[in-house]
Amino acid sequence: MNADSPIAWVAIDFLCCLLLVVYTLIGPPPKPSSIDTLGQYAVEVTWPSGRDDDVDTYVEDPAGNIAWFNDSDVGLMHLEHDDLGTSSDVLARGSSTATVRDNRERVVMRGVLPGEVTVNVHAYRSQGRPCPVTVKLYRLRGADSVLLTRLLTLDHEGQEATAFRFTIDGRGRVIDHNQLSKRLVATPGAVGA
Repeated sequence: MNADSPIAWVAIDFLCCLLLVVYTLIGPPPKPSSIDTLGQYAVEVTWPSGRDDDVDTYVEDPAGNIAWFNDSDVGLMHLEHDDLGTSSDVLARGSSTATVRDNRERVVMRGVLPGEVTVNVHAYRSQGRPCPVTVKLYRLRGADSVLLTRLLTLDHEGQEATAFRFTIDGRGRVIDHNQLSKRLVATPGAVGA
């Protein structure tokens, strides 16, 4: 068969189409779209969505930096949003209204130092009844995974509670944790919280 003949071109076209079909059937599945978080770890604090309680997150790194609502970008940490409860969940513009039915704060640790990290929650404003708060520590490298979870109840306005303290080694791994209490709200630099 001559390469310039029409039959040769039909055969080549057919084989190319066949290869494309075979590759489509056995090729790797498409990856779901995602956005990588630029961080090593994240602390997430949540409380019931219908509550107007204002729960604040405080994270102290091994260097003594404290990420909180009044210093949201400190050291290698960043508080993404100071959630005020339902009072910060509605935005109106003209006849349009957007509502967020979520009470959530998250501190992302972009990098880590060896040493202990303390995670506290504080009932800045309370509705006068116990508020359940869930605190989670996520590892963000590779497949995100939950390393620690703690459920706390804040009973009254002004109450501060340590969710957990965890230790990071020189390779950036969490190697230990505890629930020993440590005050951060009264720490210098956190005045007025």
